[in-house]
Amino acid sequence: MPYIGKSPVTGNYNSLDDMSGSFNSSTTTFNLLVNSGTALTPVRAEALIISINGVIQEPGTDFTVSAATMTYTTAPASTDSFFGVVLGQQLDIATPGDGTVSTAKIADGAVNMDKLGATVTIAKGGTGATAAAAAFTALASTQATVGNGSVSAPAITSSTATSDSGIYFPAADTVGVVSGGTEQFRFGSNPIPGGNKNMVINGAMNVSQRGSNAAILAGFDSTTNSYGPDRFLMSGGGTPQNRGEIEHVLAGGPTGFPSFFRYDITTAESAVASAEFTAMQHRIEGYSLNRLSWGNAAAKDVTLSFYMRSPKTGTHCVGLGQSSNRYQVKEFTVASADTWEKHSLTFPGDTSGSMNVASTEGLRIFWPIIAGGAYNVSADTWTAGGPWLKTSNQQNLADSTSNNIDLTGVQLEIGDVATDFEHEDYGTTLNKCYRYLKRFVFAGDENFCVGFADSATSTKYGFFATGVEFRASPTWSVSNAADFQTLSDSNADNTTALSFSQTGKWGVMMTVTDAGSHTAGQACMLAADGSAGRYVQATAEL
Repeated sequence: MPYIGKSPVTGNYNSLDDMSGSFNSSTTTFNLLVNSGTALTPVRAEALIISINGVIQEPGTDFTVSAATMTYTTAPASTDSFFGVVLGQQLDIATPGDGTVSTAKIADGAVNMDKLGATVTIAKGGTGATAAAAAFTALASTQATVGNGSVSAPAITSSTATSDSGIYFPAADTVGVVSGGTEQFRFGSNPIPGGNKNMVINGAMNVSQRGSNAAILAGFDSTTNSYGPDRFLMSGGGTPQNRGEIEHVLAGGPTGFPSFFRYDITTAESAVASAEFTAMQHRIEGYSLNRLSWGNAAAKDVTLSFYMRSPKTGTHCVGLGQSSNRYQVKEFTVASADTWEKHSLTFPGDTSGSMNVASTEGLRIFWPIIAGGAYNVSADTWTAGGPWLKTSNQQNLADSTSNNIDLTGVQLEIGDVATDFEHEDYGTTLNKCYRYLKRFVFAGDENFCVGFADSATSTKYGFFATGVEFRASPTWSVSNAADFQTLSDSNADNTTALSFSQTGKWGVMMTVTDAGSHTAGQACMLAADGSAGRYVQATAEL
């Protein structure tokens, strides 16, 4: 067909293949073809110049375009001529080669979470350098906030497991802090503990006013509570046959805890009767437990942690007992015998019963050495009555005279994770212990009380002050009555008896009998006799 002007060129401008051969006065839809049969999809109808019998057709009125087809409003007749030109057509730019798209070619915000895979790898430092990479889990684009408990632990980590550090969300409304691959702290609905988080006094076993590195009591009598390091004791019930030495050992504990409480078996017991038990204990004053809110719906969970060296592997038990006779026992496993191992167990807050908030015992922690069937209970539930000390799986730790049971690093705190032990300076712990026991130990012939003689052989002394308020009016004792002497003028007479009266939380009146000859009304001094280790003791243990 002749043209006026230059003929169309191949490229963005192209001539359509002649379709007039298919005109028949009835067909309205025709394929758009170029280059003798190649389908063409124009960008829009206005990109085509269509001529029928030399008359230009109006796009959208005389014809429409859909993909690679066009439709005439009126079917062309078989005698009609056709001419068509493509002014511009879609170009296939193919797939960009690897590494050919630069950052500048990507619009800000153009990449959303839907276009990311399950894992995005970001080079260390964010520079693209070949270094250890950290993986981040992509969140759904519809997730506006992070749901409770939806982030795995730990959420922020390094690539080395032993140095993982970060913040994660282990449970609903709970945040944990991890450092060096170990969870160091966790808080949630419970308040963040400040100082004095440990409700146990002398958990590091540093204070032992009764003695150290020696047998404190040989032939332990189950009917008598016998103390080792301050605030820790051995107790028993029934008529257990095992006997032992209670010791405060100053070296050989786990790292950070050189001192520990030891029960050294000297008489073994292989067969334990139903009503017998022997246990290590720690007792906590009720006034120290207000923070727990036990006995109502706000009761707080507590976590007990400790180091134990046991002569046996397998199942051991530890428990809490309230003064209201409610107990819960938990099991833990010793993996290696005669090896220091740290254990931690979480006890749910007791919403029933009633907490004893007073200067008397509110809670006790117990580690059974032996216990018969009468003390069995199911694990992990608060149970009334008792005492319940163990499950049926508890090992007999007193079946050999070679057995030693060692304990230290005891901590009881609010929350459901064991945090680092709260180490106190020695003086702070010692003063806490003084509320329950104070032993005045004299290194030599020290004077410690002033009084007067009311007869030749009897001296009444003034008020001997303790310097601390005891939990309750204490019981007074001395190392031995003959360990002291009365001094008047130049006389020094050994005492034969000492008695105590008018006892109170702050001190006591002392009366002394000796073999001397004093003058009534004469001023006297009471002193130790010069040998080391003489003591006067006041105790108000729970």
